[in-house]
Amino acid sequence: MVLDDADLDYAVDAAVFSRYVHQGQVCMAANRVLVDRSVAGEFTEKFVAKVRSSRPATRATRRRSSAR
Repeated sequence: MVLDDADLDYAVDAAVFSRYVHQGQVCMAANRVLVDRSVAGEFTEKFVAKVRSSRPATRATRRRSSAR
């Protein structure tokens, strides 16, 4: 749930992470994001931009991120 006083950049990051990090194959993956009407347009623009700029993981990037 994203309220009108939320940090939209953080909310977008959290929503994208929740939906896409495990390709929706975990029980906690977000199916819906409820956004206050007053910030819905800005949230949607930022969400779409974030998803469009994301790249699928490759074997190399998965190895690097799991080697921490």
